[in-house]
Amino acid sequence: MTTIQSLPKEVLVFVFVCLDSVEAIGECRLVCKYWNESAAIAMLEIPLHLCFHNKMKAKKLMQYLMASQNKHQHVKYLSLCHYDNEILETVLPLVFSPNIRELDGYGSDMLYRLITKIAKESKAKFDKLKCIPSTYYFTDNYSKALSTFKDSLTALDITLVEIPESPSHLVNQLSEFKCLATLDLKAPFDNIAELDRIIGGCLQLQQLQLSTEAYVQYDDAPMDRASLSTWPMDNDSIHQINSLKSLDIVSNGFPHFVQYLMFKYPDMHSISLTIHKTDAYITKNTVQLIGSLEKVPNYCLTYRVTVGDDITTMFHAAKSGINVVKVGYHHILRGVWTLVMSVEGRKKESNHQTTFSMHIPPNANTKSHAWYLSQAQIPIDSLEIDLLNYRDFDVDDINDLYRRIAVKDETVVFFDILFDYPNIESVRFIARDISNCSDFYFSHQHTRLKSLEICGAQLGPATSLALTDMCRELSVLKLVNCSILRKDGIVCVNMEHNTFQEFTYRLMPCNYYTRNMGDLKNKTAVEYAERTLLALELYYSRETYLWLRIKKANQAIFLKVMPNDRYRYLITKKQFYLRPPKARAIQISCFSVKHLLLDLDSVHLQIDEEYIEYALASPLSSDYDSAEDSDMSDF
Repeated sequence: MTTIQSLPKEVLVFVFVCLDSVEAIGECRLVCKYWNESAAIAMLEIPLHLCFHNKMKAKKLMQYLMASQNKHQHVKYLSLCHYDNEILETVLPLVFSPNIRELDGYGSDMLYRLITKIAKESKAKFDKLKCIPSTYYFTDNYSKALSTFKDSLTALDITLVEIPESPSHLVNQLSEFKCLATLDLKAPFDNIAELDRIIGGCLQLQQLQLSTEAYVQYDDAPMDRASLSTWPMDNDSIHQINSLKSLDIVSNGFPHFVQYLMFKYPDMHSISLTIHKTDAYITKNTVQLIGSLEKVPNYCLTYRVTVGDDITTMFHAAKSGINVVKVGYHHILRGVWTLVMSVEGRKKESNHQTTFSMHIPPNANTKSHAWYLSQAQIPIDSLEIDLLNYRDFDVDDINDLYRRIAVKDETVVFFDILFDYPNIESVRFIARDISNCSDFYFSHQHTRLKSLEICGAQLGPATSLALTDMCRELSVLKLVNCSILRKDGIVCVNMEHNTFQEFTYRLMPCNYYTRNMGDLKNKTAVEYAERTLLALELYYSRETYLWLRIKKANQAIFLKVMPNDRYRYLITKKQFYLRPPKARAIQISCFSVKHLLLDLDSVHLQIDEEYIEYALASPLSSDYDSAEDSDMSDF
């Protein structure tokens, strides 16, 4: 009979390594003597993070390793931080063995010197180590450490203050790193010859990251698309490499060398380009570059243009079958007002989608999102407007008010977008308040909007009335972290003209629509989003009643949902009226709906078309009743 004790220890180690935490593995050691040794080995084989803030823990680990013969050979993934040289000299010989795969954490000259010494004095070869910690300064000890493990390292991170000319310098000998797959190079190279000398011999690269502060050019002028086609015939020394799949470039000037890289690495799947500085030729160069990037399945180009510059040619150059435009007031730049423009192209099977993101400086009050959208002059399939992130809501300086869209004007912006772009089929709107929309009730203009997502905004009963009057083709509505003002104690969403494929009202983590949660510049927006989420979680922590009115069937159904209970209770209209005073109530009116989701933290309700038809046929259903004729006083 096979028992757990009959399993080989190697199998037990494999099983224990799959557990969630080192604490869970430690508990396995207490089960029996047979498990103890295998679990102890597993505790060392999982990624080991040694932070020497707690010197007591470090001392215990050193005592354990010194007492346990050959246990150190099981350490494969090690990360070190907050150490001093004395601790490092004691710990490293105990954990750094030929079996180690990854060494991560904080790099220092002492670390590089020690691992080089240990490897050279070891009888066994260190041929499994894939990476070591990087350093901001390229020192001799770092160079020696890289050379020592060059046969196995798969990733290098190199920062250079200047380009070395000596052929013996390690950066000019990267061809000797036969396993090198990922290279992150930060260096001030200013011509193609220097760049090719460094990376030309790296024949196995899969990911390449380049960052330069220099303005890199060809011999005379930037290469255009016409010369790119004839360039290979004139550059026989440039060897093409098919292994590279991902390229990431950060440059101060326009990165003309990207076309050289596109020729050298013809099989790339993704390219990301970030240009920090602008010049008079940025739009022209960008348009030419986009023409070359179109053959890459995924690309992202981020650059800056002076506020008010013509960007129409860029939109036309990058447009595709599906065009998505995102606009926000995300960047406050001192001295120069620049628009941060991002163009992202994606190919998936036969579809090609281009996403344009425009980050407008808030102090550029003469050029708003409306002006930049007017410059697009291409069909826009999807639009995102972000009025929340990187904004201050409580501004005391009266002069500063002219630099931002006031919260009270967000409703105007929202409906102006719908008025001005009636053919857009999908809109995502991130804001604080769009509840004051009484002026938009009676609209004779209808849009083709089919999908709408609103994040973080306060809505009023009148908001949905205006939407259903204006957007009668709307079939997908998503309300995320939206606080909906109550009418007679009921949260009302009246969309009686709409046939919904999907209706969603849910609470999501704040990072779903806030940007860079840890960025102090966006602190106000993040704090507002967190306060809104907390208030909604508290509000919907009680039992919740749903009144779903289906105009197509001229009937209504009533449901009760208890906190943390996935079961839905079909109830009568009378029971809805007699709900407890502290219970929450939601009324949703629509022409019809196929899928409805309420995901409000502890309150969860999901129903589909089949269930709705069943509920409508139930004797518990009621007449539709118009919103105006409903007897709210009974509530």
